[in-house]
Amino acid sequence: MSDKFFIGKTVRGESSQNVFKEKEKLRMLIVADPTEDLEWAQKEGEQLFRVLSEQVSASRLEIEFIGGRQVTKLKLLSLIKGKNIIHYSGHLYFSDDPLENGWQISEGKILKAREIKNSGFNTDLVFSNSCQSNSNVSRALNSDLMNNFAGAFLMSGIKSFIGTNWEIVDNQNTIDFTIQFYTYLFGDRSIGESLFLAKEYARRTFDTNDLTWTNYSLHGIPNQQVIVDPTKGKSIQKIINPTLISKFYPSNIAASYHNFTQKQKEETESSFELIQSLIFSFEEFSKIIGGIIFSDHQYHSLGKYIPNNPDDAVEIKKWWELIYQCLMDFRKLEISPLISNIQEVLQVNKDTIQKMIQWIELYRRGQILLDSADGYLISFQYYYENLLMELEELEKTSIFLVSTNSNNHLFFRGIKPEASLVVAPVVKQDYIGEQIEKFRGKVIVFNENRMTIIPMLCNVIENPETKDLELSFPGFKSEKNSIQNI
Repeated sequence: MSDKFFIGKTVRGESSQNVFKEKEKLRMLIVADPTEDLEWAQKEGEQLFRVLSEQVSASRLEIEFIGGRQVTKLKLLSLIKGKNIIHYSGHLYFSDDPLENGWQISEGKILKAREIKNSGFNTDLVFSNSCQSNSNVSRALNSDLMNNFAGAFLMSGIKSFIGTNWEIVDNQNTIDFTIQFYTYLFGDRSIGESLFLAKEYARRTFDTNDLTWTNYSLHGIPNQQVIVDPTKGKSIQKIINPTLISKFYPSNIAASYHNFTQKQKEETESSFELIQSLIFSFEEFSKIIGGIIFSDHQYHSLGKYIPNNPDDAVEIKKWWELIYQCLMDFRKLEISPLISNIQEVLQVNKDTIQKMIQWIELYRRGQILLDSADGYLISFQYYYENLLMELEELEKTSIFLVSTNSNNHLFFRGIKPEASLVVAPVVKQDYIGEQIEKFRGKVIVFNENRMTIIPMLCNVIENPETKDLELSFPGFKSEKNSIQNI
């Protein structure tokens, strides 16, 4: 799953409750081969120190290296204080008591998680490129054991921990993978994205039989960024407002998204079941986006055939292909779409949307396992909500059925359609009124920002369950009933 998502595990033990703050300068400690019996661990530490010293400005990173018999317990406890990042390459020590887990250092000593916790140090990230100590070989090294080890370090006050699922292979690929991770991290990427990109690098670059990329896991929050470039403006991250979606977005989107968030809040369904509700909401989003773009395309008489009846209905993949074909026509002819930023948003997110469609296909074929559902749900929801936020102009895009005999029209906005008057500036009221008169008894799309109206390619039907009227897109073929549960 980590080849698809930025994933951070939660494990036994309490994660640190300290506030994670981005910094303009970091202090890093590299600890390599303290037992002096791991040649490749020493090479890793030396190469990492050299590369980071050359590539990262001293104004952004203060880095120290310690290895071999210099690594006494007292010295290490002294050095780790005040460090934002600790990179350890050496032996691990495992115990039945999580806080007795730790790193094996010189003189046969163990630096235990309990001692780190008692020292009160506050580190953002620990990267532990480790193998099992000879004194511990009776314990079979596996992912559960490594999870417990990570949990011990999180309990000790560390915010994020990257470790391996089994013993690392002593070769240059392991070193290259590690260097790639830090290259991305100091390129202002988040911890999760840096690990993801390092795995992508390993998959593309190393031999197909090399599984280095599968060995690493992040324990912590994947979107944490430990360093910021002071020369760049701090990006403003939008936070989705579910109430805003439920009140002001087109009804198909508002109702389906509200239904999903309510189920998620109630915690009565598993992640696997919630995926189905999320897919349904994304389908409703796809219908609305397609409906608006297809209507806009037809309004300009551009001649593309748009499916609009059940006999030639297309599935979601083909539906989105048609959307992008229409956008290409707009671009070629320099036509501004009804929703001003829809061209840019959908082009930027094209790969993301295609990935979401692939996940839908996997889900329906029964190829998403129950134990991987959390990752798919989190990532799908993240991508979908980003689309909803970026297309915030949907708040100002009204779809309504024009009344045949009054000025109260049926607006498909919010969770339930409701009758309302058209809101327009005084100077535009006569113009808008004249435009609406042309479409009595029909569904139209009204962009309030641009004061533009076009007819909408859709039907209005009665929902057999709620008895409410709703928008229908007969050219869209939904496969919601074909999902295979496993």
